[in-house]
Amino acid sequence: MAVAANAPITMKETLTLSSIGVNPQFITFTNVTMESDKYICVRETSPQNSVVIVDMSMPNQPLRRPITADSALMNPNSRILALKAQVPGTTQDHLQIFNIEAKQKMKSHQMPEQVVFWKWITPKLLGIVTQTSVYHWPIEGDTEPIKMFDRTANLANNQIINYRCDPSEKWLVLIGIAPGSPERPQLVKGNMQLYSVDQQRSQSLEAHAASFASFRVPGSDRDSILISFATKSLNAGQVVSKLHVIELGAQPGKPSFSKKQADLFFPPDFADDFPVSMQISHKYSLIYVITKLGLLFVYDLETATAVYRNRISPDPIFLTAEASSIGGFYAINRRGQVLLATVNETTIIPFVSGQLNNLELAVNLAKRGNLPGAENLVVQRFQELFAQTKYKEAAELAAESPQGILRTSDTVAKFQSVPVQPGQTPPLLQYFGTLLTKGKLNAFESLELSRLVVNQNKKNLLENWLADDKLECSEELGDLVKTVDNDLALKIYIKARATPKVVAAFAERREFDKILIYSKQVGYTPDYLFLLQTILRSDPQGAVNFALMMSQMEGGCPVDYNTITDLFLQRNMIREATAFLLDVLKPNLPEHGFLQTKVLEINLVTFPNVADAILANGMFSHYDRPRIAQLCEKAGLFVRALQHYTELPDIKRVIVNTHAIEPQALVEFFGTLSREWALECMKDLLVINIKGNLQIIVQVAKEYCEQLGVDACIKIFEQFKSYDGLYFFLGSYLSSSEDPDIHFKYVEAAAKTGQIKEVERVTRESNFYDPEKTKNFLMDAKLPDARPLINVCDRFGFVPDLTHYLYTNNMLRYIEGYVQKVNPGNAPLVVGQLLDDECPEDFIKGLILSVRSLLPVEPLVDECEKRNRLRLLTQFLEHLVSEGSQDVHVHNALGKIIIDSNNNPEHFLTTNPYYDSRVVGKYCEKRDPTLAVAGHLRLVKPYMIAVQSNNVSAVNEALNEIYVEEEDYDRLRESVDLHDNFDQIGLAQKIEKHELLEMRRVAAYIYKRAGRWKQSIALSKKDNLYKDAMETASQSGDRELAEELLVYFIEQGKKECFASCLFVCYDLIRPDVALELAWMNKMIDFAFPYLLQFIREYTGKVDELIKDKIEAQSEAKAKENEEKDVMKQQNMYAQLLPLALPAPPMPGMGGGFAPPPPPPMGGMGMPPFGMPPMGPY
Repeated sequence: MAVAANAPITMKETLTLSSIGVNPQFITFTNVTMESDKYICVRETSPQNSVVIVDMSMPNQPLRRPITADSALMNPNSRILALKAQVPGTTQDHLQIFNIEAKQKMKSHQMPEQVVFWKWITPKLLGIVTQTSVYHWPIEGDTEPIKMFDRTANLANNQIINYRCDPSEKWLVLIGIAPGSPERPQLVKGNMQLYSVDQQRSQSLEAHAASFASFRVPGSDRDSILISFATKSLNAGQVVSKLHVIELGAQPGKPSFSKKQADLFFPPDFADDFPVSMQISHKYSLIYVITKLGLLFVYDLETATAVYRNRISPDPIFLTAEASSIGGFYAINRRGQVLLATVNETTIIPFVSGQLNNLELAVNLAKRGNLPGAENLVVQRFQELFAQTKYKEAAELAAESPQGILRTSDTVAKFQSVPVQPGQTPPLLQYFGTLLTKGKLNAFESLELSRLVVNQNKKNLLENWLADDKLECSEELGDLVKTVDNDLALKIYIKARATPKVVAAFAERREFDKILIYSKQVGYTPDYLFLLQTILRSDPQGAVNFALMMSQMEGGCPVDYNTITDLFLQRNMIREATAFLLDVLKPNLPEHGFLQTKVLEINLVTFPNVADAILANGMFSHYDRPRIAQLCEKAGLFVRALQHYTELPDIKRVIVNTHAIEPQALVEFFGTLSREWALECMKDLLVINIKGNLQIIVQVAKEYCEQLGVDACIKIFEQFKSYDGLYFFLGSYLSSSEDPDIHFKYVEAAAKTGQIKEVERVTRESNFYDPEKTKNFLMDAKLPDARPLINVCDRFGFVPDLTHYLYTNNMLRYIEGYVQKVNPGNAPLVVGQLLDDECPEDFIKGLILSVRSLLPVEPLVDECEKRNRLRLLTQFLEHLVSEGSQDVHVHNALGKIIIDSNNNPEHFLTTNPYYDSRVVGKYCEKRDPTLAVAGHLRLVKPYMIAVQSNNVSAVNEALNEIYVEEEDYDRLRESVDLHDNFDQIGLAQKIEKHELLEMRRVAAYIYKRAGRWKQSIALSKKDNLYKDAMETASQSGDRELAEELLVYFIEQGKKECFASCLFVCYDLIRPDVALELAWMNKMIDFAFPYLLQFIREYTGKVDELIKDKIEAQSEAKAKENEEKDVMKQQNMYAQLLPLALPAPPMPGMGGGFAPPPPPPMGGMGMPPFGMPPMGPY
């Protein structure tokens, strides 16, 4: 909103949030926070979740970070960010505090209930408001949020909009708003809860905004804590708007602050507006009340006196923050404007004293804020006291005389004649003072009073009287005042319409625009030439400004441009003349060609750098170019001279001054020449100073190679044998060229200029140079670094040539580097050439071994074999085999070497499974037919495996031999398990000292199968195969072996093995032996599991025996009872026996009666009559 220039409060827009990329949808109370005048924090939720931090010291450089949060608060003083986010699926909030500069989390806490509002109430303390309570969370230490008080009932269902504490943190205030009453719903209610920390008590009040302040009451030795709050409420159908200022915690018997209140006057259009924020300026002790619709009320804190009211924003304001250092505040509205309100220090005191007519407040404000403008107030107050003399009545009588009959020169003379008493005010001044209180003085009175005031050096009185229109202005009065104040005299001249004096005064003040405006207003035509001459004498720059203003007058300049220029030049004012001409010649008109030439001429002669700047600006195009070209050359502005000359001899004469020409400018000039002229000039520069000018020529060739032609540029450098030039020129052109000659020339130039790294790079990367030509050049050049030659030969198949060159030039380390690091695949070619060059075998062997498995074996073997030097590879091939190589070429070559050296070839041919029988067999045919058979026999192994199931001794032993040679212990153990027809002890003795552990383990296994328990156990113990040893002892069934193994484990300190052996050999080891050994060797803990098992088993056996005994006794008793029953039956049958039929005779016995059969067992009764008895059970 517009604010008057003399308003006591100044408003300005410091920032628009949308201008720094903040979407308007996020400019709301819930998304924007401003905790102090240092930072603004904006929370965005699209296009992605982020937080924007605006540092008010550099607001156009916002910091945007991808952060997801429901609220974000920047600390008032430091770069510390507080974040709040709801815990998913709950109503709880997670709070975190981050140090942005240190990039670390300082604190975090999960609130058990939802946080509805929070705020930094001090730089080290966060205030947290929930639905029911208020907490404080210190930033330092590990303290969790501390509950301060419960919310009062008047804040129920309120939207909390602010929370504050006083400087001592003893008083806290919570502000909320709620919908209006039913009869006036649009008038929002404001509620406040004031809490005393010391008293732990709350007070509920109606208020929309509140703030704390410190104030020193006169006569008090301490600051009082004040609270100011603003309220707007509906009372008995009437809207009451009040501002209150009260003291908190006043001490009885000491000076206290008396309660103040004032009305908040809302214009009719703002009937439903209400305060949303309050800020107190501690610098000026002013209260700022800001309303939602943008009204600003300013009150004095001490008196609650209204100072100012105005609308500061057309859009609703939702957020403010104190600007403490300047005594103002920031406000943010819905449009995103960040407004700054400050006290206008130059106008507030005159405003209060004049507009409000409150001298006492003005003086107090001036004292309080160290503000200017109170001097005249002090003088006014002094003048009022000074006027109270015994001449007062006379003065009032003279002033009030009818028709002013006493307001004459005689009256003035009379007051002048009164003697001035010591310490008394001159009566004449009393008289004039009275007149001034009654009205306006006439011309004579004004002149006489002013003369008196001027003599007394009280100019400020004149200012006041003139401002109040108490004096009648005249030219004479202006002349008088001019002796002490030019500004005041000008005002008098203007009011008196003393036009010539006004014009002269404006000229003296350099306010030339006002001369023209004033002259037009009053219809006056001044002597412009005379004025210009007058100004020139005292103010050259002012004369320039005046001349420029004349040039812009309607109807044209009243003085000719050339005449004005000559006026400056006559006084040697070159700069002033230049400034004038540069301004008036901006249209660049043809008719101004003479003046264009003139301004360039005068500067080329006196200030060449100014002329250079003018020409660089390109603002003139109608001057005399040949004339200016000559002057530029004389002035040493050679580039400008070149730009203006049109003949080649002139250009060639000037262009050689390269020592005085900026290189880039010279390069750019070449771009304006034709191809032929440019090449001519390039040659001239190289002829005159090839060393000094080479860089420029290279740059020209680079910049304009398409226009000049690459071949022409190359020809120039070659003509002067400048490989440096070729190198730098072709280096810029190389990447865009596929010309082999260009690439070769670049390699050649780089090599001749010592740019070896570049030679290496191009030979490695370029695909366009001639390989043969480049190889030959590099060999002839004999560079100390062979890498470029290596690149060429490696890429294009010249490896033998490369090897020969390196070997003959004693560059062996490059041979090693090539084979080891560049291309191991070409090692066979290198070896072949080295053999041809009769290189020592030790070097070749070392070279081969340094590459090892990276070498392609087949071509290497071919290279050595065709030179009959295959043995050279023996160590290399054996190394590959030891690393587990199964490459057929490795084994073929090794076989050939073994065959040639007759180093037990039969063994190799019969046991090696990896060579190619056809190749090695054919090789044997030329040397030994017997070996040829072996070389071809390896095919028998599959046959033997197929027939081994027959368990033939010869087959078993042959296959076992192969498995041992092949170190195939898995197949060997399988063969031993399945086929036992072989010399078992012989095989075990053969492999018990084998280098492979698993092979020795097979030997122990064979000994165990053969019943040689001690040998098996001894071999297992030697290889630390303790589990195998235990199992062997257990399977032997030999108690002595088992207990000896137990003693061995004790001697070796193998406590865990001792415990394991007790279980593995459980059935063999005697318990008393185990316990005795454990006790004697302090190993009871390790024997204890065995002891428990033994006791459990022993107890079980005893229980079983007792059970069996009881059952046996029961069975015996039952049997005894049964036998008794049988005997009774037999006795009964015996008594009846004679009556029965005779029994048939027993087999084998003669006739007669047989003896009675033994009684049956198991309770079986006698057989039925007539049946033979059964034998014993």
